[in-house]
Amino acid sequence: MRETRGVVTRLFFIIIILNSFFLNGAENHVAYIFDDRTLLSDDPESIKPQVEETVPDIDEKPVVFVNADILNVRHYPTTNSKRVTLAYRGDALSVIGRRKDANNMEWLNIEVKKEGKKYQGWVAAEFTRGSRVELLNPLYKDLDYSPQEKIEYKSNPRVKARGIYMTRYSSTPTRIKHFLNVIKGTDINTFVIDIKNERGQLLFRSEAAEKHIPAANRSVMYRDREELRKVFAELKEKNIYVIGRLTAFKDDTYAKANPGAAVFDNETQETYLDRDKLRWVSPHNRKYWEYLVELSKEAADLGFNEIQYDYVRFTDWKSNLNFRNTKRESRAKAIQEFLKYAYSHLREKEVYVSADVFGLVGSASDDLNLGQYWEAVSNVVDYISPMIYPSHFSNGFGTIPIPDREPYKTIFIAARDAVARNRNIKTPAIIRPWIQGFTAIWLKDHLHYERKEILDQIRALEAHGIDEYLIWNPRNRYPFLK
Repeated sequence: MRETRGVVTRLFFIIIILNSFFLNGAENHVAYIFDDRTLLSDDPESIKPQVEETVPDIDEKPVVFVNADILNVRHYPTTNSKRVTLAYRGDALSVIGRRKDANNMEWLNIEVKKEGKKYQGWVAAEFTRGSRVELLNPLYKDLDYSPQEKIEYKSNPRVKARGIYMTRYSSTPTRIKHFLNVIKGTDINTFVIDIKNERGQLLFRSEAAEKHIPAANRSVMYRDREELRKVFAELKEKNIYVIGRLTAFKDDTYAKANPGAAVFDNETQETYLDRDKLRWVSPHNRKYWEYLVELSKEAADLGFNEIQYDYVRFTDWKSNLNFRNTKRESRAKAIQEFLKYAYSHLREKEVYVSADVFGLVGSASDDLNLGQYWEAVSNVVDYISPMIYPSHFSNGFGTIPIPDREPYKTIFIAARDAVARNRNIKTPAIIRPWIQGFTAIWLKDHLHYERKEILDQIRALEAHGIDEYLIWNPRNRYPFLK
């Protein structure tokens, strides 16, 4: 997780993420480590919107980058000096001078520009690095961070997507009309519709399924593709952008029919079953990649503007699993290679590619053992959607006592971290988070999420320049939109 080493008084605040397994899976553990004496709980500056500059507009001075979650910029080069402002991981600092204190600790006299205002002060040198490359975790040095060609298709122009989620069952013509009425007079311009869910069930009858997994065609919502095309035509007339959500490696139907491709449980000596009693396919399996991409191409032909891969990760619940890694590749490598493979094939269909990642991925320095390393994913897709639901962060995240009860603060911190990570690569994806559109009734001290709570999350995103979002409600109920 985040590992920032320091001297004298270091606060190690370990955050154990809530094992909530409802809605798109559960978040894993993360440790937040701050520089000396920094806490954000009741500090107004900790939630003040600050848009950091990619490169400071300060002459031709040497530049260093912050390598701590939160770094104090102090008046003098001492740990007990008054704080001038805060800097965050990835912030660029212009170096004016250097000095060592009585303990031989090196300090940098720096300038940083925030919201058009210049601040000058001192920071501990050990929390900085000379290049953005040094901010990347060396464990993932074999991944592809090279600039990627990302195109805006004339036949499919990009939009600032603000959307709601819909299951297969919500995609019938009658239900589509209902949702069109629900979003009238709102900012919603996007529908995210399930193409394939975690059980392997499909939205439409598929030629790819007939080839790879015929059982998936037994329960579809649209056997007649022309009926689905008519639905999409109506949506396009109303300027609705349509994203096809496709669960990637959690596919009970495929894994059951192809046990050789499924994740194997070494303990039970049977195909692995997760908490939901569903099976997973190994992300290393190239044959399954073919099925996912062929299905995605069919969806593109039917009228989807974008293909969104969810569960594009390794299962997180249990150790002692056999993922049949014959290529001896890392988890992060397997996930990035799959996304590159999908992107290369879907480009010919002129549709965009997006990936859902756990909310903590932007705040963790590793891949959470899921294969989701932020820079590796962001670099090879058009859009990255961290699932930053406040209810999925444990008490204490970012020093917030109960994140679910403070949606603005929680989203602000998660979005801040994601934006900082995107600055580490030259061709990052556009950040379009999933936000919480449900009440976490399983939490003892839960907050009832209505219009105010939704708007608080949106405001927190806007504070970092993020102007796209998707609202997750598993029951597809959105009374708070108006």
